[in-house]
Amino acid sequence: VSVNISGYIQSVTVSLSDGYDGNANNLSVNLSDVTYCGDFCVDTDGDTVCDDADVCPGFDDTLLGLPCNDGDPCTINDTWVSCATCAGTATGDSDGDGVCDALDVCPGGDDNVDSDGDGIPDDCDPLNCTPATNNFPSNPLTHQGTGSATTSVMFPPNNQDVSFTISNLDAKENGNPGKRYIDLVTVTYVDGNGSTQTYGVFSGSNTSSVNVNIAGDVQSVTVALTDGYDGNSGNEVLSVNMSSVSSCIQPSALPEGALEEAAVDYRIFPNPFSDEFTVELDQAQEGVQIIVADTYGRIVKQVDASNQEWVTLHLANDVNRSQLLFVTIVRPNRKNVTERVLIMNE
Repeated sequence: VSVNISGYIQSVTVSLSDGYDGNANNLSVNLSDVTYCGDFCVDTDGDTVCDDADVCPGFDDTLLGLPCNDGDPCTINDTWVSCATCAGTATGDSDGDGVCDALDVCPGGDDNVDSDGDGIPDDCDPLNCTPATNNFPSNPLTHQGTGSATTSVMFPPNNQDVSFTISNLDAKENGNPGKRYIDLVTVTYVDGNGSTQTYGVFSGSNTSSVNVNIAGDVQSVTVALTDGYDGNSGNEVLSVNMSSVSSCIQPSALPEGALEEAAVDYRIFPNPFSDEFTVELDQAQEGVQIIVADTYGRIVKQVDASNQEWVTLHLANDVNRSQLLFVTIVRPNRKNVTERVLIMNE
């Protein structure tokens, strides 16, 4: 029998049996080779790509270009790029400390320097920071009428990680129109680069207290209070309270650093002194602050020297022993300068 089957054929089966009574044994027939035509190939790895065209024998070619995980945390956008090779784009090392950004414990600092071995690099280790506490000079901060009232804290060099709480925010939006008001508080700060940043604006309509936490270097922080209802509180006196301001001072704020800077636009005398000294400035200027800190970064005196060329500071009641102090002069649009002074009161 010659069998010819036309069309697309997936398989052919031949069965042999006794057609007389179904009881014959040892029946046999001969079968020729099966000839056919069609598109086919050998695909050893089963990836639907013929071996002779397979880019990656033994690997699924259809995965090329698809996402994968190369197991390296320092790369992103990992894909199959070649036969059984998964690779991604390096995240880089922005601070150049040899540790990729994805694994960087202290971005911007040197991860390789950890003096106390606690796993936190020195540049980001809070244990290397001396705690300091300061207070806003106007507290509670009050305001009446139009405009705004402000109060600021100026910090010594290398101050960082500032935190404090503003409370008693209130609002009265009903009743007599002349007595309506909203406590609107704006918190700004000057960062380590001398740029003014807005931390946030908070309304007594939405909250009664605010926890302020500013990470990184902070030169000063300012709280402004105004009427958020119509800009004029009339006869109503707005009032909010501020807690003490917590921060810390890096050791580099002490004399082994930039405090050696010489300046020709101010003079401090006498030095040493017993109970008071005078700061002479080259010109009177608005917004000048003079800060006196001890060797631990604690502020022992802070005065507003706005529009003054001569300022005398009395420290007899603020410092009870002879010690080295640091006087920082803060002036808008000018670099802060710091001078050592020695009080001798024993």
